[in-house]
Amino acid sequence: MLYNSTTIRILSQHPKNLFPCYSYLMPLFKYKATDKKGKLIADIINASSEKEAESLLKDKGYQVLVLKEQKEGSLSADIKISGKFPVKEKISICRYLSTMMNAGLPLEESVNLLIKGTENKTVKKVLQDISFSIRKGSSLHSSFGKYPKFFDDIFLAMVKTGEISGTLDQSFNHLSIQFKREEDLRKKVIGSLLYPAIIISLMLAIGLLMLTFVLPRLGKVFTNLNVELPPLTKLLLNISLFMQKNSLAVLLSVPVLIFLLTLFFRSKKGGRLIYLITSKLPVLKDILLHYNLTRFNQSLSALLKGGVSIGESLEIACQSLILPGKKKLADQFAKEISQGTSLTEVFLRAKIFPSLMTQMVAVGEKTGTLEKTLLDTATFYQEEVENSLKNFITLLEPILMIIVGIAVGFMVLTFISPIYSLIGKLQPN
Repeated sequence: MLYNSTTIRILSQHPKNLFPCYSYLMPLFKYKATDKKGKLIADIINASSEKEAESLLKDKGYQVLVLKEQKEGSLSADIKISGKFPVKEKISICRYLSTMMNAGLPLEESVNLLIKGTENKTVKKVLQDISFSIRKGSSLHSSFGKYPKFFDDIFLAMVKTGEISGTLDQSFNHLSIQFKREEDLRKKVIGSLLYPAIIISLMLAIGLLMLTFVLPRLGKVFTNLNVELPPLTKLLLNISLFMQKNSLAVLLSVPVLIFLLTLFFRSKKGGRLIYLITSKLPVLKDILLHYNLTRFNQSLSALLKGGVSIGESLEIACQSLILPGKKKLADQFAKEISQGTSLTEVFLRAKIFPSLMTQMVAVGEKTGTLEKTLLDTATFYQEEVENSLKNFITLLEPILMIIVGIAVGFMVLTFISPIYSLIGKLQPN
């Protein structure tokens, strides 16, 4: 984003002097043009008239090919919005909308400033569509809701509550903090697992190289000398010779296999399999539990701070859990809360939350500081995730070294045995 808090304050004091076009609602024009290098560009532009739109494009050095006003209807119906919407962009959007609205700028002007300040094409098109929807009279919540793959239930619930209560600036401020916490946690987890991932990848790459290029050459030597090979050596040589003859197919199949495995693990069945495996392993099950508790408590705290009802907050916070039965759990929470059950009792009945967390929630309910207590609990479990990851990596490093040693020893012994046999035959009686 290109605007800082000082710029926003100036704009809020003199918006008409700096941006006179914001004093009324400008139509949108869809265009196709070529730039100075002859590259074709298809996009939309804000202007008071078609003549002004053409003039603005010519000032940019574009040769206009097609220019027409965008009629009623969603922009996304005409412009396919694809690509990535980075979390850092969401954080920036929430921070700047909170600052602009707190400074007194109307919602439409705030969104238009964001459009001018972003360079990401996907973000720009989404914001342009949202701006267009607002001009048609749609709520901000429903405008963001057209992009569920970019904005989750937590985001939409807090925006909706902010619109109803008139505290959108606070809602966006809470969202920016929430996104930042989630991104920091995600980066720490990925950073911790990066080293073992690199080591395992190198092991697989070296094993593939040995089977494809090194072992076939040794196999030719043994074949030419008519040496009797052990069964295990024969098996490895046959595998390596097959991989050498079909090296192109093998190399092409590796990325295809990785792609298919990625699709599988992202599916519901794959997710359940990963959860089933990790929830049974001694160290990983603690990391998974603490990671779930961190996200759940962060989400619930942010939603309650944003003014979302306790029942809706619980239902949405359950979506942050990496748990196969989270939908059933959310329904159970909603039913119990509607019957007047306390949050502490709800968590006790769920039997998936540790006693420490339920005790903290009980204290928060009694003292009236539930949001702060949940946030403190999330911070505690985040530290537990970090400590568990450090212990896991510390334990994993020697295990990986042992696996590498066993693999190397196995390969060496498999081929040293026939070499000794060959030497024995070459020696005189």
